[in-house]
Amino acid sequence: MDNFQIYEEIGKGSSSVVYKGRKRKTIEYAAVKCIEKHHKQKVFTEAKVLNMLSHTNVLKFYSWYETTNHYWIIVEFCTGDLMTVLSQDHKLPEDTIHLFALDIISGLQYVHSRGVVYCDLKPSNILIDGCGILKLSGFGLSKLMKDIDQSLATSTPSTDKTVNDGKLKRGTLCYTAPELLMGGIHSIYSDFWSLGCILYEMASGQPPYVGSTPEQTMELILNSELKPLENCSEELNSLIRSLLQKHPTDRISWDDLRDHKFWRE
Repeated sequence: MDNFQIYEEIGKGSSSVVYKGRKRKTIEYAAVKCIEKHHKQKVFTEAKVLNMLSHTNVLKFYSWYETTNHYWIIVEFCTGDLMTVLSQDHKLPEDTIHLFALDIISGLQYVHSRGVVYCDLKPSNILIDGCGILKLSGFGLSKLMKDIDQSLATSTPSTDKTVNDGKLKRGTLCYTAPELLMGGIHSIYSDFWSLGCILYEMASGQPPYVGSTPEQTMELILNSELKPLENCSEELNSLIRSLLQKHPTDRISWDDLRDHKFWRE
């Protein structure tokens, strides 16, 4: 880490702090993510996945380091994130949603094409660079599709249909698909659910299912009907409905998502 100059803190998570940094003797700026040592698996997963990916709408990975007390991941520097935009503007006009959604979907389709399930798609993980391009980040919880397939082949199906409270620690509850709360597995369709929640939040100012307690939020996710968005096109409402079907196999496919009428507005 001696070859990086560390500046101000620009972000913070449950297990990490992100700083603005600069490679010494250059004008190359980067985001420097400092992670506590006991989160070793999360660090290795994020570095491994990011190193597999190279796309305009995915955060660029440079390198990672280990010091006595921390791991450090060096990635592309971005000036903002979608969560900040939504907290400041509350909700966005539909033409902006259209532009933002194209970036998110382009990045997500690429991630899936590389055999990766995102598992943590949410506004705070969608960064925005200085040119206004959206970038997917935060791959510490991601899973390789081949690993999911192997675990399915060796696991015993669960008959327990109670809500899985442990899932609260994986991803953010408001963007968590119903099947995950019931002990199900991550898939491209659980990523689609998260995408639907983000589109809904961009249009309305908050995710579709938000309760006053985590338990109430889970109850809404599992059992509540989706409320249509007012003052939005039928095309946008249709797209969101297709992503937020309660059962994963009822959700839209990639082929139909790419060809949805919302993009032809």
